[in-house]
Amino acid sequence: MKKINLLVLFIVLFVLLLSIAVAAYAINISHKKELSWSENPWDSFAETVDEFHSNVNDEKKRLDIPVYSEAELLFETNGLFYLGRDSGFYHGTNAMQNEAGAILATYPTSAIRFKNNGAVYTIHETDSGYRLFLFFDKSNNYSIPMGFPIVIKSVLSFSDFSCLDIGDPIELVEKIDPVATLHKRVITDVWELEVKGATYFAEHGYPCASIHYLTDGLLRIEYDMLDNGKLVISRIDLNENCILTDVLGNEIDCTIYEIDLPNR
Repeated sequence: MKKINLLVLFIVLFVLLLSIAVAAYAINISHKKELSWSENPWDSFAETVDEFHSNVNDEKKRLDIPVYSEAELLFETNGLFYLGRDSGFYHGTNAMQNEAGAILATYPTSAIRFKNNGAVYTIHETDSGYRLFLFFDKSNNYSIPMGFPIVIKSVLSFSDFSCLDIGDPIELVEKIDPVATLHKRVITDVWELEVKGATYFAEHGYPCASIHYLTDGLLRIEYDMLDNGKLVISRIDLNENCILTDVLGNEIDCTIYEIDLPNR
């Protein structure tokens, strides 16, 4: 009887500790905020950047990175930004959903890294272990993100992708880097893109793409959508200096400090 009571006590204590751990983890999860445009967030980010100017070139200073649910941060962005879509998509339109102030109002973070060349990136993390980086530049007063969002779970090398060739399905990329799965989900589930739409966007400079941050550069893989909806590789580009040229011709420095990368 005594052994049974001890076993019951052990089980109760284990369940209690597990509940406490789950509760503590849940407390650390941030949630996106509903944006009220009456708050006028347009000009807020440039001021925020000035507040974090002390992070210039301090590669030893760890930043406090907020954790959001994967769904809220990567798939429920309502046009503030999208994985795989160049931020120049809204250029020349009145629909500037991707204003930097609006992004920071919806997804607050104090993890803002200001580099010595005037470039800035913000950092958010998902509860599934992905780290999201958005890039900004003084050339437009940090008003909107530049280029593509970059999401990283583990930093691979270009040699890991050496087996890929033009015409291969995106599923082969997914086996190498699960980041490709996130991009595919945006294309198929968030945009619900079909072949006519994919072809139209590609013709206007916005092909389906996945971006991979590597130890030896920045890899951009573009895809064609076949009539059956399958995505196949149409182009593979590696920039060893982590420079990304956006659809407007801007060159964006996407170098990330070592300390800010996952598992560092």
